[in-house]
Amino acid sequence: MSAKRFTCGVGARSGCASHTASSGGGSFERSGDPRDSLTVTLFAGVWMCDSAAYFTGLAIGKHKLFPRVSPKKTWEGAIGGGIGAVLVVVALFHWLMPLVPTIHGIAVGIIIAVFGPIGDLAESWLKRDAVVKDSSHLIPGHGGLLDRFDSMLFVAPLVTVYLVLIFARG
Repeated sequence: MSAKRFTCGVGARSGCASHTASSGGGSFERSGDPRDSLTVTLFAGVWMCDSAAYFTGLAIGKHKLFPRVSPKKTWEGAIGGGIGAVLVVVALFHWLMPLVPTIHGIAVGIIIAVFGPIGDLAESWLKRDAVVKDSSHLIPGHGGLLDRFDSMLFVAPLVTVYLVLIFARG
């Protein structure tokens, strides 16, 4: 892949946008396939958001976020998770995609911070509605396999739309 053109994608190598370096948006070039860097960054951001939210909520959480759906989630945890997500995504953008402007790392981190927890709450709501504690027993103690990926169901499409809107002009 040349430094002048890249194709970005989330997931199974589906291309979503083309962009030339001369149009001001940067490039995903570093090493390997840029879609791999983006995929790793999204998973790391989502998982950091979940982990930071859990530990922040455990330490200082007082105000319930949506108790009817997920009684242990707090606003303080959500804020801590959001900060963690933005920091990790910006760091990984700098490391894996250094030619992409920092503002895009911040934007992707904010998308994760806002919509990751919404995906988590949506999955919790479905489980509560179905009167099911865990979506599977494949990963004991973690609410099931879907709990590891529920946030990505909301985050990945929105990040893809963001990247198409930003990088497809040119």
